[in-house]
Amino acid sequence: MHLSTLTFITMLLSQAHLAYADDVFDLSLEELQNIKVSVASLFEDTPLDVASSTAVLYQRDWQNRGTSTLGHTLEAVPSVFASSTWGGSEVLAIRGYATELSVRGISYSMNGIPLSTYTYANTGYAIPRMPLSLMQQVEMIRGPGSALYGSDAFHGVLAFELANEPASSSIGQVQMGKQKQQASLLNSHISSDLNLNWGLAYEDEGHYDSPYTYTDPSSGASKNSERDQSTKNISAYLTASSGEVSDTGKWSALFFFNEFDAREYQGIGRQFFVPLANVFDIQSTSLSQNTDSTDSDSRFILAGVTHEKALSYDLELKNQIYFWQSEHLWTFDNRGYPDSLTTLGGTTLPCKQNENSTSPNPLYCAHIRTQQDNEQRLGYQVQIKQKHEGSNTQWALGAGYDEIKITDSRFERRDLNDDLMIGYDNAFKGDTRYLGHILGQARSGFHNNQWLLSYGFRWDNYSDADDHFSPRIGLVHKINPQWRQKLLYGHAYRAPTALELKGSSASVLGNENLKPEIIDTYEYILMYQQDNLQLETVLFASEWQDAISLVPVSSASSTNRYQNIKDNHAQGLEVSLRNTYLDWFMQGNISYVESENKSDKLDYQAFPKVMLSMNVERHLSESVSLGLWYRHMQDYALGDDAVLFSDRDEQYHRFDVYGGYQVLPDTKIGFNVFNLFDQALPLPSYYGSENGWQDAGRQINLQFQQRF
Repeated sequence: MHLSTLTFITMLLSQAHLAYADDVFDLSLEELQNIKVSVASLFEDTPLDVASSTAVLYQRDWQNRGTSTLGHTLEAVPSVFASSTWGGSEVLAIRGYATELSVRGISYSMNGIPLSTYTYANTGYAIPRMPLSLMQQVEMIRGPGSALYGSDAFHGVLAFELANEPASSSIGQVQMGKQKQQASLLNSHISSDLNLNWGLAYEDEGHYDSPYTYTDPSSGASKNSERDQSTKNISAYLTASSGEVSDTGKWSALFFFNEFDAREYQGIGRQFFVPLANVFDIQSTSLSQNTDSTDSDSRFILAGVTHEKALSYDLELKNQIYFWQSEHLWTFDNRGYPDSLTTLGGTTLPCKQNENSTSPNPLYCAHIRTQQDNEQRLGYQVQIKQKHEGSNTQWALGAGYDEIKITDSRFERRDLNDDLMIGYDNAFKGDTRYLGHILGQARSGFHNNQWLLSYGFRWDNYSDADDHFSPRIGLVHKINPQWRQKLLYGHAYRAPTALELKGSSASVLGNENLKPEIIDTYEYILMYQQDNLQLETVLFASEWQDAISLVPVSSASSTNRYQNIKDNHAQGLEVSLRNTYLDWFMQGNISYVESENKSDKLDYQAFPKVMLSMNVERHLSESVSLGLWYRHMQDYALGDDAVLFSDRDEQYHRFDVYGGYQVLPDTKIGFNVFNLFDQALPLPSYYGSENGWQDAGRQINLQFQQRF
């Protein structure tokens, strides 16, 4: 860690003469700095002037490295931590607060269409692996976004933009390795009256063994098992647009499809069974034993239509209507469950045979458990804004209405003969949430626009939760053309989900009296930017109140209930750098984050206190480039439960290398090696699987890209 930190600080303090480096990326750093950011404002801003902590990642940011997961791509952003959960779904934590429930507070959108779900408030379950090969860019807010995006924009916002080439072309890309096969095709057809873009992507990863250890509940002996992990991810999209944003107007249409299958990822773990140690004579609560795994099957379909029109007085009107539908099924392999357990008093209890059993044993015989959830969302939103500054103020107003329905939700346990043991529809099946909102945003300039004041609000009306008002305000000071300082305040909230309101089984109880979670975040940002150097430093603090937690009903029961019980605090420092020098490109970020459950006086130990990423890329010639990526995390535990995990000194070190060769103007080949030294990469398990879970070992892949 000391060498890495010293190298990073040296990069920050370097005062060497900097020269512009051609072709380090498709666009120069200067051009990248002037690209507008839209995720944090209804007005397009440059990163230097936007009143928020934002990041923008482009196709080349993941293509050059060969990364296919969102989590590995977001390593370029400070204070963002990615892990995996049931069925291989990627979940994110931002600026602390890493638990199985805190990952519900991140808002996703695609081409401006909200993707937040009703059951779990986590798009990472509906689309477990976002197909980055079909994306043009990903914009991110670290921190609250409810003033623009409403509920779920709690810890952050991710806005995905599908690939949209400005000229007619086709691009095919293949990535092949022992454990990964990935292919994509992007096509654009641009004419005077119609622009068409479409793409296909396929990814097959695995099979590869992921070993794990567990403690036998009966003997207390340490035993070994493995999960034969694999994923298949198929995606497609089509966008069409006609006209310009003028008096006649521009029409745009979108269709997106994703189907995801995953096998043998981490399973139910131990967390739900901790209270059983107070009742039964068991040496551990790893009751799934050698079959602690989960499969996942999901399908997602999205369609939308947008119309944008220029009005008088420099006004623009935007209307958008959309519909999406998701289907998700988890399958838990519980064949390792014990057939009986002995109480501390010496009584042996057989497993519960059916839902009418009078046995106090809350466990079931060896079985397969499934959990299904299907949703659909229909929405409309309208916005009107002043495009150009008038009287030193720009403004925008918006409104919208959404209907989110849970069309199916079912829980089943089947024995090894596939006979139904227990099966029922969840209490929230058929529930519909109606959501209306209005919002207003404005930005005013003072003293010849040396000071920019951004301010706004959003009011949300829920059919099944309290209404909420979300304000934000930000002050940007243009010290000189290169330096900016920003002082920001944002308020966000998360409405209870259907699952939290009504529960999902006899062991997970809902609570219809839940209040929304709220968070207030304060930030000070200092930025420096010139043609080939960008430096950003962020100090932040947040106060999270009425956090929704799953709490045991009693110390001797495996039944839990959702409750508003916790107040939390987080604070931290983030430093980011981008720099070009001759034929070198360098970027990096480092963050230090502390987050605490103030109610219980406990740290959120599963979130690393220190995270660092460093990237150095060298162009050896006009056609040959080599790059090195380093990722480091330290001071974290392998789970968020302090009873199950007491060691908070875990560390993560990973080196990746990549390179490319431009064979012909339209042909490029390359390679990437993930986890070059094949190191053990421990990550937390949010449901308490022993020893957490391991990130992938060494992976070597070859790439081929053809433009035609």
